[in-house]
Amino acid sequence: MPLVLVKSDPKAREKPCLRCGYSLRKLLDSRNCPECGLSVWVSLNTNDSLDWSRPEWLRMISFGALLMAAAQCLGLLAAIVLIYPIWGPWISSWIIGLYLISLGAGMVILSLPERRYPDRLKPHRIFLLIAASLHLLLGLSISAYAAADRSALGPYSFFLPFFIEIILLIGALATLLYLRKLAHRLGRHRLSKIMGWLLLIPLLKFIQYSPFLGLYLASQFFGLSTLLPWLYIPISLGILIYLALGFRHAAKEAEVNWARAG
Repeated sequence: MPLVLVKSDPKAREKPCLRCGYSLRKLLDSRNCPECGLSVWVSLNTNDSLDWSRPEWLRMISFGALLMAAAQCLGLLAAIVLIYPIWGPWISSWIIGLYLISLGAGMVILSLPERRYPDRLKPHRIFLLIAASLHLLLGLSISAYAAADRSALGPYSFFLPFFIEIILLIGALATLLYLRKLAHRLGRHRLSKIMGWLLLIPLLKFIQYSPFLGLYLASQFFGLSTLLPWLYIPISLGILIYLALGFRHAAKEAEVNWARAG
């Protein structure tokens, strides 16, 4: 039987406790965290599946996903008022502003840290947080301008659809990249592959803005690059609700797993 030499990882002992954040760096033989009693193995093991993660964090990102899903319902209404301004510029500005604010707020909650070491999702969370900041900034600006002047955005209304589309595309890209990783850790590998294909929606739209590639795209996929962004809203609505329920279920499983671990 071959001998296996097991070496302790000095960096592993610097990992914080998943439940309370207590540093486990100086713990040598203790089986449980001295602050909260969680098994040290839960924080130090390499199993990063979501049913072993922090239940409070899973509930928070589940709420964030549900908030984004509710925002996408408002997004369908915002898309209508952008195409057909039936309620006038003032009401339309309020709908679009609230849509961007609620979507950005959900993205902020979704990007909350897990407290796992190493944090492999940190680049994805930072990208999502940047996209959320852009959503909140534009949404608050539109709402503030509409609140100050009933004539809404005035001369800026000509450029408004372009700015909204660019920021929504950045948000879609950041959200899909992050949720794709979470779906994989949730065990939804098929959904993770589907979201990989959905990344083509914002990428195709970005390519369309380039001078030469945009002309080629328009000639090869006439009408497709215009239709796909509108399809993203109802598709993402279903994905967000599905994953929110999955995160909530994983939180219950994590509580059971943590209790069994001692």
